[in-house]
Amino acid sequence: MRICVVNSPIISQAFQGLGHDVLDLRLDPGPQDICVQLTAHGFEPELLLDVEILRSRTILMGLGGLTCKKVFWSVDTHLNAWWHRAYGRMFDLVLTTQDSWIPVLNTLGLGQVRHLPWYGRRRSFRPWAERTSKLCFVGRITPERAVRQRMVDYLCRQHGLQLVQDAGYSEMLDHYDNTWLVPNESIFSEINFRLFEAASCGCLVLNQEVSSDIYRLFEPGREVEVYSTIVELDVLVRRNLANPDRAGRMGRAAWARVQAEHLPQHRAERILELAESATGAVGGDTADSYAWEAVFRLNESGMFNSDLRRAADGIATRSSSESGVAALVRCLDWDGRKEEALGLAAKLVAEKRYCDSFEINLTGSGLALRHGEWNLAKAFWLRHEQTKKNSQLEVPKTPFRLWLLWATECERHWMPVRSGVLYDTSRGIPESAADCLMEANTIDSGNLDVAARMNSVLTRQGSGGDGFRLHVLSHLGLHRPEDWRLGLELALVNLRAMRLDEGLQELQLAGDVAAGKGEMARFLKVLASRDPQGLLAGLLADKAPAEFNK
Repeated sequence: MRICVVNSPIISQAFQGLGHDVLDLRLDPGPQDICVQLTAHGFEPELLLDVEILRSRTILMGLGGLTCKKVFWSVDTHLNAWWHRAYGRMFDLVLTTQDSWIPVLNTLGLGQVRHLPWYGRRRSFRPWAERTSKLCFVGRITPERAVRQRMVDYLCRQHGLQLVQDAGYSEMLDHYDNTWLVPNESIFSEINFRLFEAASCGCLVLNQEVSSDIYRLFEPGREVEVYSTIVELDVLVRRNLANPDRAGRMGRAAWARVQAEHLPQHRAERILELAESATGAVGGDTADSYAWEAVFRLNESGMFNSDLRRAADGIATRSSSESGVAALVRCLDWDGRKEEALGLAAKLVAEKRYCDSFEINLTGSGLALRHGEWNLAKAFWLRHEQTKKNSQLEVPKTPFRLWLLWATECERHWMPVRSGVLYDTSRGIPESAADCLMEANTIDSGNLDVAARMNSVLTRQGSGGDGFRLHVLSHLGLHRPEDWRLGLELALVNLRAMRLDEGLQELQLAGDVAAGKGEMARFLKVLASRDPQGLLAGLLADKAPAEFNK
């Protein structure tokens, strides 16, 4: 088979190893005409695979003119679903490294989505007796990664962790070849590269509890260890350092699993299998309109500095579809063409177009609220309300109330959070419940109802929202000191965020509040459900958190 692989030399080599004719195409960031590239190389593919590159974003144009199978591998779905939702429409199949994100992508309009995890590397196994590093972390520590910083600081202080930063790929694998234990930390509870890289070298990975199904990849307790809080991580480090024979068996079992199931050739074989029956890519000129929407969204997030007028013109080629109209309104407004955006929105209401489109109603209402057009904002809300069956119509009286209503609807029908996007309350148009709540907070800063709602939304995001949740829960806790459930949740979030002292202090305080209300039995029951190993209950019973650090 003739296969074109964009921006993934390792997978290109895997396809070549399977006997296929492969064009290893490496493209620069930004819009790139794939037809021009293929013609220049004299290559007519039967399959095209585009692999997302982290940091450098290549957007393929002209895909609608290709008749071959087209596959996009979404590597950082947990951070980039907000633009993959448009880009993926041009492909017959979208693959994602995060199985838990498949329903999200489906909700956002991508039909053909399948799970394809990342891969490890073929490595010889170095016996543990020859390894000199007991605990090592290879990765960058930046101000944006506060949880990682606290984890590394704690493990360096308590267990002599070796920290390696700015290492090249080969150097990283060499470090892992010489290491027993590798603690892992991810951004949004995702399965990340480090899990496969360290396991490829026979390390025992201490992996953060993730939202994706790690059990399909490795067996916890036999091939990897899984933790949720800094307390659990500390216990795992102590246990495995004290029992290197057991830990070594687990590291070797993980290595064997990678060699048997998680190599590039396994992923290449699976891609061919999945692509065979995949259909449904958008074709013709319409395909490029989705590429231009992706360009706009990357511009909106600060990743691209692109021609928004050209992007708007490209998106407008599908202005007869609801997703195209919504994207066009957003692009026009982001480009400073407020009057054009508002004019288009008003026309939609006047002509009663797309009355049952949640995306258009949310976008139109958000646009109108952004520019003080209250009647237009309310009109889009009423259109949405009228699509709901057996619903008592609510007519909001203030922008604050309308934002709360849209937040509720986003949770029910759309996205709770746009992971990976820092929402700009000065010029953005909300696309998620969290965005709407941030707008409500700008109207009534510190409102407890908004804070409680935001905490609920962030809870659904997993540990990736713990940094923000700390601020929200702390604010709620100051006003609700008698709520031990809230205090317990604050303790657990602190411990997941690697804040040991603060977490144990909040745990003790929550227990004291529960005891003072005669509800200690209920408190311990709830704690047991959140801490099955009983580690936190044991620390609470000892009432000596300082002992933990000895």
